[in-house]
Parts: sequence; C-alpha cells; structure tokens
Amino acid sequence: MAVPNLWGNDINEGYIGASYDFKAAKVSASYQQQNDKNVANNDNTVWSLGVKVPVMAASNVLLTYGQPEMDAGHVVPELTARATTATLAWTTAMSKRTTLYAGYVWSTTTR
Repeated sequence: MAVPNLWGNDINEGYIGASYDFKAAKVSASYQQQNDKNVANNDNTVWSLGVKVPVMAASNVLLTYGQPEMDAGHVVPELTARATTATLAWTTAMSKRTTLYAGYVWSTTTR
C-alpha cells in the first residue's frame, strides 16, 4: 500500500501588501491566503493592519491588528481555528546598526 503524500505539490498561495507614509504616520495593510488542495487540506488566511508613528528624533510607536485563520477541514479539525492579535511596540534607534525595542502582543484564539 502506498503512503499518501500529505504535503504534495498542489498549493496555491497569494500575498498582497501596501503601505503609505503620511509623514505623521506610516500605515500598512496586508492579506495572504493559501489554498492547500492536498490530502492535508491545510488552508490559511492572514490579514493585518498597522501604523507606525514617529516619536521624537529616533523613536517610533507601532500598533498592529490582525487575524490569522487556519482551516484543516475534516482532516485535522483540531487545527481549525481563528486568532485575533494586536501589538503595541516602541523602537528607538541607538545607532545606525542597533535598535532598542520593546513590545506587547495580545492574542486570543477561537475554534
């Protein structure tokens, strides 16, 4: 008996993203979708929105909000879930090659 190829080669994936710098704030958005037509049937979709606001000369405040969704269909129903995430972060450029950053990520998952 042949073992099925769970990962195969039949996966369609697309991504689109954009950002615009208003100088007072830079906004961004992205959307990604994967359609898995193999035995694993591991489809997923991710979208996010974000804003980066300059603060002082070398610092930024970043806010993001997004929603990843995974759908394994009837194959592995335990992997079917949707999450909601939000991030608040602060970055400070210490030099040309060094950035100090801190952040907090909030996430919740529903099945």
